[in-house]
Amino acid sequence: TSTARRRESRVTSLEWIDAAQNSILMCGSDDGVVRLWTDFALEERDVRSPTLKTAFVAADDLGDPAPTSSGLICAWAQDDGVLFAAGNSTLLRAWDARAERLAAAWHLHTATCCTALCTHPDARLVFAAFGDGRLSVVDARAPSKPVANYAHEHAAWIVHLSCHGRAATRELLSGCLDGTAKVWDRRAHKAALRTLHIQTSTMTAFAA
Repeated sequence: TSTARRRESRVTSLEWIDAAQNSILMCGSDDGVVRLWTDFALEERDVRSPTLKTAFVAADDLGDPAPTSSGLICAWAQDDGVLFAAGNSTLLRAWDARAERLAAAWHLHTATCCTALCTHPDARLVFAAFGDGRLSVVDARAPSKPVANYAHEHAAWIVHLSCHGRAATRELLSGCLDGTAKVWDRRAHKAALRTLHIQTSTMTAFAA
């Protein structure tokens, strides 16, 4: 539980940064704050407590938490040192971690919250998923370009979104609350390559 902006808040985004070297745990919470933690006790006999490296407000317009809100959703672009932040907000923001400044922001033009983000390291594309099952894409190299609709085949809240591989692999994978997962070619909009029916019950989490 984080307490910087409200008495209580919940973690809604969690990701390792620079996992191969000096691992930093990025925590985003539904009060709009991102916290970066270091010095983890990864060995059983290591009793060190983690250290808060830095914290900042990544989104100041999330509003009060609600059952239909996603809180703060984050994605880290390792090659560029950029943190993308969205969620229960009208904006997708790009934070330059090296310069510690807001580098760009895009209007999402949607009435539903962003539920998942992922970045493709080679193409410099940012994909966003939403509570109504829609997918959008942003070209991070062109801050003046608007957010583009990518596809809308899912019928419910998208719980997972991930890009796989580099130039040789162009697949995008999405998982939905209704128990389906879809595989996409990131170059081809509108239609999924295939649909997987994972389960008939509600799927609240998915990893790939």
